[in-house]
Amino acid sequence: MDLVVSSGNASGDALAVYNLEPEGQDFNGPVTVTVRSDVSYLLDKSWFRQSRFERSLNLYLYDEQADAFVEVSGSDCGLVEDPPDTLTAVCTAELDHFSIYALATALDSDNDGIPDQYPGEGQDNCPDTPNPDQADLDNDGKGDACDDDETPAEEDVCDGLEGMIETIGSLDLSRYRKLALITQLQWTLRIVAWDGPRSARHACYMMDRFVRRVNRQVAYNRLEEADGEALLEDAFQVQNLIGCTTR
Repeated sequence: MDLVVSSGNASGDALAVYNLEPEGQDFNGPVTVTVRSDVSYLLDKSWFRQSRFERSLNLYLYDEQADAFVEVSGSDCGLVEDPPDTLTAVCTAELDHFSIYALATALDSDNDGIPDQYPGEGQDNCPDTPNPDQADLDNDGKGDACDDDETPAEEDVCDGLEGMIETIGSLDLSRYRKLALITQLQWTLRIVAWDGPRSARHACYMMDRFVRRVNRQVAYNRLEEADGEALLEDAFQVQNLIGCTTR
C-alpha cells in the first residue's frame, strides 16, 4: 500500500502497518517496541540497493490532524539477515501511546532504486520510467529516459565538438597529434548521439581525457600555449553543456 508521510506530503511504500488499540490512549510509560517485516523479495529486484533502502526506512505514526504519517522520533531502523537467508526490515523505537504505526520506505513507482519524492532522498527525475543513473543531458530537471524534448543543449554539444575538430585540423601539429585529439572528440560525439542510459557520464570521461591530452601537449611544447588555452576554453563550455564537473 502507499501512504502519505511528512514532511512535504511525500509518498512512501508501507512494508507493514500496525494498529495498536485502543487508539489514542497513552501507555503508563514509554515502551520500547521493535517491529519487523520480511523483505526478502527485494533481493530479486535488479534496482535494489541496500544502503539507499535503509536510508529511507523509518517508523511512522498516524497523525489525525495532519492526515499523514509522521516520523517517530528516535527510530532505529535497518536491514538484517534474521533468520538466516531472510532479509528483514527492523525498526526499534520508544512509543508512549496507542496508534496506527507504519514501517515504511520511499515510494519508487518505476522500481529503479530512486525514490519518487521523499524527505532527505531527493526526487526521481523520471518517476515513471526506470533510469537509475538519473542522466539529464540538457539539465532541465527531466531525465533523459523520459525527456521527449529536442534539447538545444544536445545540439550545442555536437556543434561545439564539431567546431573543435575543425579548429584542431587547422593547427600547426603533426598528423599523429591532430589525430589523437580529434579521435577523442569523435568518440565523444558518438557517445552523445547514442544518448544511452550512461552517455553523459561516458562523454564527461572522454572530455576529461581530451583536456588532459591538451595540457600534456602544451606542457611538452608540442602545442602553442594560446592554441591550448582556446581549446581548453571550448572544452570547458562543452563539458558544462553535458553537465560535467569541471575546474
